[in-house]
Amino acid sequence: MDLHVKLSFGAPEYSVDGTTTTCRILVTPSDSLTVLPFYSEGVAKLKPGDTYDEKIGRKVSLAKAESHAYRLISSLLKKEITNLRVLVEAAEKFIDKSNRVCEHNKKYIDQF
Repeated sequence: MDLHVKLSFGAPEYSVDGTTTTCRILVTPSDSLTVLPFYSEGVAKLKPGDTYDEKIGRKVSLAKAESHAYRLISSLLKKEITNLRVLVEAAEKFIDKSNRVCEHNKKYIDQF
């Protein structure tokens, strides 16, 4: 199985409202993930006492948008791992029961 977990980002789209810069980027997960492309946003707000700089606002909002995308996919993968653990545990219980039943039936058949 060739599992490749990767995120690809489109060109960032920026908007500025006063001293708040917002970045919106298209995120395309790799084919091995069952997640459709989605948009992620990051917002950079000016802190009191700081001087607004659009270049810094763009960099911060882009970093926040990328971080948001990674956190979202990480959260989805953690949930998937939990579901897989439950499935594996159920399968292991079934295999153990199957082995016991087969062993019991073998002994039963050998009696005849």
